[in-house]
Amino acid sequence: MLRLEPVYQSDCFKIEADHKYGVLRTEWLQTAVNDQELMNSGVRLNECISNSNITKVLSNAQQLGSISSKAKDWLSSSFYDELSKLGVVKFARVLPSNLFSKLALESVITRAEALGCIGFEVKNFGEEKAAVEWLLTNGQ
Repeated sequence: MLRLEPVYQSDCFKIEADHKYGVLRTEWLQTAVNDQELMNSGVRLNECISNSNITKVLSNAQQLGSISSKAKDWLSSSFYDELSKLGVVKFARVLPSNLFSKLALESVITRAEALGCIGFEVKNFGEEKAAVEWLLTNGQ
């Protein structure tokens, strides 16, 4: 499977990469994340992608709690649009089990798709193993 190497870590977020498979893995390490931390982490993720051969992203948000309306707006209108421009082709999201947090994150993708900001495949998962398997398969 993936052989992940550390790329970046803060108190609330970490990024790892497997350059052989072109996969970047992110993980939220805290439940409470403020808007600035979320946006800084997204910018860091985009920088990592732009400086590599990454085309697939695994975002583990199981620990992430609720996010503000401002953060949702930024994700749906700016963050996902930038990922599309960077050549990401697959984006797997491991969502929290908390229904409120899960629905909030699902609504971000729905809005981004409606705005035309998604230029890659997105799929949600309840656990990471299935997300990795999907990322590593060709096609769907």
